[in-house]
Amino acid sequence: MSEWGEIELGLVSEIVMGQSPPGWTYNEDGIGMPLINGPVEYGKKHPTPVQWTSAPAKTCLPGDILFCVRGSTTGRINVSNDFYCIGRGVAAIRGKNGVAVTDFLEFVLRQLAVEVLEEARGSGSTFPSVTGGRLASSKVLLPPLPQQRRIAAILTTLDEVIEATEKLVEKHQQIKAGLMHDLFTRGLWTRPELARGDHKGLPCEATAQEGQIRPTPEEAPGLYQGSKVGLVPKEWVVKPLDDYTQHDITYGIVQAGPHVEGGIPYIRTGDMSGEELVRDEMLCTSSLIAASYSRSQIRKGEIVCAIRATVGKVLPVPQDLDGANLTQGTARIAPNSQTHTGFLLWAIRCARVQREISLTIKGTTFMEITLGDLRKLPVAAPKGFDEQAVIAAQLEGCESVIRETRTHLAKLRQQKHGLMHDLLTGRVRVEGLAESDQ
Repeated sequence: MSEWGEIELGLVSEIVMGQSPPGWTYNEDGIGMPLINGPVEYGKKHPTPVQWTSAPAKTCLPGDILFCVRGSTTGRINVSNDFYCIGRGVAAIRGKNGVAVTDFLEFVLRQLAVEVLEEARGSGSTFPSVTGGRLASSKVLLPPLPQQRRIAAILTTLDEVIEATEKLVEKHQQIKAGLMHDLFTRGLWTRPELARGDHKGLPCEATAQEGQIRPTPEEAPGLYQGSKVGLVPKEWVVKPLDDYTQHDITYGIVQAGPHVEGGIPYIRTGDMSGEELVRDEMLCTSSLIAASYSRSQIRKGEIVCAIRATVGKVLPVPQDLDGANLTQGTARIAPNSQTHTGFLLWAIRCARVQREISLTIKGTTFMEITLGDLRKLPVAAPKGFDEQAVIAAQLEGCESVIRETRTHLAKLRQQKHGLMHDLLTGRVRVEGLAESDQ
């Protein structure tokens, strides 16, 4: 094949449809061959077996593409990293030697999987599936072998960059979680403490500076006091959430009515599923209805809290939602002048307050917290506004890094999507490897 050509998958690959061994041969003791039945064992890239069989029927080789062929996960893909027995929910696919590169076919199949699943669902079956014949008859666009290798190398490299970026996001999230724990249990050194010399004789005496995290209660028990939420710094207080607000915490519109184009946006619990409130995706109500619920009109810099569904999730109000309203499932929290808005946002997110929320939630199928219980949530906070502000700034700094990394990750994924389309359709041709590299 000297040029690109469309050909059936079955002519350029070997397709092994799985077959489940007898149930009595299964074990969890590592006896026999590891068994892959489907997505239960699938990982991000490679599967991890949880069962073995002493009587394997159909098997795959390391490097094979493992393609789900049954159920709602039809089309999901992993790559084999061992010799496995494959059950009937899986097909193993490998390129024929000298015709197709398996690594290249993996990316082709990732695009084909969407079409296969949509077709399986469209058949009217409540349990989608794809047959070996359907896979074999699937048309794939195949370039010469050197170009297959080059395309696979480009896309694999991009996958590795994406994976490294995902791990970076996870690392920053772990750093933020650790910092939140320290800041909301130990807080930061403040000028009055240093002036009194409270740090003298402590392990951190040489480095005690304003803005640093206090030593642990084990290192400096004299810096802490007991409270209803546990040990907190002596310069902190524990008060009901309502005591940190300038207005009574309240929910919003009972019946918002039909969407009004150009009206007043209102926030539902569904609008709080992401990392920020997004104006463009919200419904709007009439100005008349919104005006009748002026108590729940939100302002930039205030906080919106979900009191149903995703109970306890809090997000800040951005500039473009200044003057918007709420529904019954969300509540308005407006910090008073002695409370830093950013600090209160992170304080509600911290483990101590979230634990109190989980203990207060009512309902089984419909989770919610009452306004009365929300107002009474115990929140620990520094008496000094400055310490609140620095704590908020440190956490916002962490969150900013995570946002930037996620934005970069989204761009990489978008780049991969575009590259896959261009490279796998031949829209963009690549230089193949030299014959000596084949």
